[in-house]
Amino acid sequence: MTLPSCVPVILIQTKKLDICPLTEDFLLHLSVFLNSANLIAENETRLEEADLLCRQAISMRPVYTQAYINRLDILLKLNRTKEAQEVYERALSYDSNNPDIYYNDASKERVYFNLGMLAMDDHAIRGAERWFRLAVQLQDDFSFALFNLALLADDHRPLEAATFLNQLVRYHPDHIKGLILLDLGAAENCHRKVLQLDPENIRGLRNLCVVHVERGNLEKAEICLRKAFKLAPKEEYIKRHLKIVQQRLAKLETSTKSFDHFGLAGSQKGSWFTEALTLAIWGVHLYGQLVGMS
Repeated sequence: MTLPSCVPVILIQTKKLDICPLTEDFLLHLSVFLNSANLIAENETRLEEADLLCRQAISMRPVYTQAYINRLDILLKLNRTKEAQEVYERALSYDSNNPDIYYNDASKERVYFNLGMLAMDDHAIRGAERWFRLAVQLQDDFSFALFNLALLADDHRPLEAATFLNQLVRYHPDHIKGLILLDLGAAENCHRKVLQLDPENIRGLRNLCVVHVERGNLEKAEICLRKAFKLAPKEEYIKRHLKIVQQRLAKLETSTKSFDHFGLAGSQKGSWFTEALTLAIWGVHLYGQLVGMS
């Protein structure tokens, strides 16, 4: 291949690069480098060679964003994620308005997702969210990116987390983890959906038991926990939860008998006292124990 006169023969070792004018001949040479790199990259044993060609294209024209984008894919295949992130940032610095940086071929959502995972490993939460959002922009049903966005938002932005989760289950109605994480307003339906998909899903069943406790229905909670214990008799936390619920039921029964003794249980006043006692004895305390012990 004959290169334009402004391109050094040993491109990678050149310290000071000339930038050729954007002639048709020059653009053709750039295209040849990138097309060759793409072809070579199909062979996983030749990824380093493909990377070299992308680097040569970049050395010929350092502001050529497509070369950075192509190299980004190759670096991720080589598991050189740190370097891939640097390459991406460099491309953005040259041409942040280029839509090809954000929207190109269908494999790029995996690139952004991998960069998001890398950012999470570095505890760079904002950076991780940015990468996952880019992945979802490219593929709006990308389950892993949507679920991770929901996890990142869940602690401080629950409404935003619900948006991601609703989008997730709209495209993936069988996504058990997404259903479990959905907001408590739809919790029972979600946990029942989990159990329809997987009748022996212990976490889904246990969470349904917690919903019964939240609603003040200790009888249903006990039945639910008995079923969970039968399915997983070796799970100590289920046994502890069942014991807690049974203790609260016993206390509530004792209190109800006391009301009967004073003739209040059947009256409106007695009903109000029963409700107040229920809240005082087991309401917040029990739910805190159940969630905290899991």
